[in-house]
Amino acid sequence: MSRLLFPTAIGLCITVFASCSARRVAAPIDGEPVCPNFEVGAARTKFKGALKFPVKVTVLDGSSVVSERIVLGKRSKSDAPAKVVVEDSDETYTIRWAQCSNQFAPRRVNQKRGRITDNLTQYDCGDAKVFKEHKLEVRSGDVPSRHLKWIKPPNEACLESKVPAGTPSASASASAPPPPATSASSSASTSASAATPSSSASASSAASAAPTASTTATASKK
Repeated sequence: MSRLLFPTAIGLCITVFASCSARRVAAPIDGEPVCPNFEVGAARTKFKGALKFPVKVTVLDGSSVVSERIVLGKRSKSDAPAKVVVEDSDETYTIRWAQCSNQFAPRRVNQKRGRITDNLTQYDCGDAKVFKEHKLEVRSGDVPSRHLKWIKPPNEACLESKVPAGTPSASASASAPPPPATSASSSASTSASAATPSSSASASSAASAAPTASTTATASKK
């Protein structure tokens, strides 16, 4: 009887070992919204674009949390998508989508932080309200089966610029043409043009005075 149980025990150990040693892989989120950088204040300080109320994506295996990610949205279309983690094995996961109740505090563009630390450091999601749950069937070695499709939350608004009314944008100031420069030759031409009428007037006055002098001289001779 022990001989019959021995192969079964080996098979069970192999199965357990294989499931425990499954490689953890990334599951990208496709269709994430784009929130461009924005400006704040009269100085138009630039901040990184993000969802006003981020979305928490949780991967569940039964009731156990496999991985979790707070998604802020892309800053540009070319950015890499946000990712959660699953195991590269034949599994069916529950994907839970919840929107954070706390507004995200913006980060300056010049802060040296990557995308991962941006959404995890010093941010409390608050009471995340679940708005969608669905199943994800992952097949071992099948990359497309690991892709998630973005589920639009109740509030998909991005953080927006807040600047005083009438404050010109940095791009507008940079593109404004400079005032025309007055060259030395232009100034000289203007001065010459202004002086010409005076010279002509003086010459005309002298010419008109000459006949009068001649007439006076003739009268005195007589």
